[in-house]
Amino acid sequence: MRNVRTLSVVSRPMLLGLAALLWGACGVAPEEENTGSVSELQVQQAALLPDQCAPVPAAQTTYGGLVYHLYSSGKTWANAKADCTAMGGRLAVPANAGADSAIYSLITDLTYIGLKQASGQSSTSAGWQTPEGYAATYFNWSPGEPNDMDGTENGYQDCARMWTTGYWDDVNCSQVSPYVCEFVNPPLQCAGGSSCALGTDSNYHCYCPEGQHYDVQNNACANGP
Repeated sequence: MRNVRTLSVVSRPMLLGLAALLWGACGVAPEEENTGSVSELQVQQAALLPDQCAPVPAAQTTYGGLVYHLYSSGKTWANAKADCTAMGGRLAVPANAGADSAIYSLITDLTYIGLKQASGQSSTSAGWQTPEGYAATYFNWSPGEPNDMDGTENGYQDCARMWTTGYWDDVNCSQVSPYVCEFVNPPLQCAGGSSCALGTDSNYHCYCPEGQHYDVQNNACANGP
């Protein structure tokens, strides 16, 4: 059983303002050309529940004020996107060469990144978007990619993975692969006997053994329900 806090409903503009203040206080900003996409991530982070957590990653790194976690358990692109969202982050978007290199430093296998092609495109290179639906502005495709397998736009390969070379490939979104999540701030790592698990609300939370509750202030389990 976990400790639950009641959160007041906060408007979207207020959350955006809070996110901007948080970035200003830190004196840093992510090196991201698509500011709308980052704002969405900032809003999501500002609205995190007090016990929302991320499972321990297989590897992690930071770049440009962002935190990247590699998860080696295989998922489809849609499930990887949902899992990163449940942690309070998003499927990682390489917004520039530096971010691309940071993500590349983590991977040891073909790994999903946060780019997906919108439907109804006229060419294999058109319509690639971030998880929030914004037009992607940086690309690092492997030579000959994206090709939809046969070089003709057919809607078969609409999701992006990073090769172990650091270059990208378009694949069918139902393929199962490791994935990298991106966070504005380091996500909560459950401690003190608690463990991070997916809740019925589709978010990750810190949970404690039966007969204990999660103490938000101390990030630890405490006796009693």
